Amino acid sequence: TTHLHARYALLEVITAFTQKYPSIVVEVDLSARIVDLVREGFDIALRAGPLADSSLIAKKVGTTDLVLFAAPKYLKRRGHPRTLRELEKHDCVLFRGRNGRASWAVRTGEGEQIVDVRGPVNANEIEFVYLAAIAGAGIAAIPPQLGRDAFLRNELEVVLEGHHLKGGDVHVVLPSSAFVPSRVMLLRDHLVRELTASTEASSRECTAHKQARRAVAPAAPAVSDNNAAQPKRRRQRLANAR
Repeated sequence: TTHLHARYALLEVITAFTQKYPSIVVEVDLSARIVDLVREGFDIALRAGPLADSSLIAKKVGTTDLVLFAAPKYLKRRGHPRTLRELEKHDCVLFRGRNGRASWAVRTGEGEQIVDVRGPVNANEIEFVYLAAIAGAGIAAIPPQLGRDAFLRNELEVVLEGHHLKGGDVHVVLPSSAFVPSRVMLLRDHLVRELTASTEASSRECTAHKQARRAVAPAAPAVSDNNAAQPKRRRQRLANAR
């Protein structure tokens, strides 16, 4: 994987493993390409997305659903989108888009909706998308595990909370074989256990931080009954448009 936070998480997990089993040497290849485990001599791999090779032994460690993030300076300049359709008027940082455009399948509690977005920045590496979002280039769909640290540092904010793009499952995989060395099984079990715990902890931490932000947010000023009616009508119009 090339995800910055995933690299740090993997580094911590492997360091803990080598300290527990000092006689085992772990060689790490951070290539983003799909390797042939048998032909190229790899014992184990981490893969995100659909598993094309059904012969692999796979253990799921998490899911890479994507959350919409943007830098506070971008939101200050362009405003917060309040509905999915408003995303079409914003700059988005695209991951493997085409000619500055992409279609996002955004999921909510009410189902899935396709939104056509555009943006001046398009990249084939999610880490660059993440850094471009921090720089204020636009709204980006990023795995929460990757956006976590910038979110906790207030460098990124969640946009349209409760909406996400479906990502792929992350698996620890190894070749199917009648004989698997015990050192490989030890590493597999360690990766599954620790990466699953890391993914769940990141999700809980982001949720707690969002709740803390709400708790300290300033209260809205009081308004008269006559003024209160207008926002209600506006919300209804937006809901109908969506």
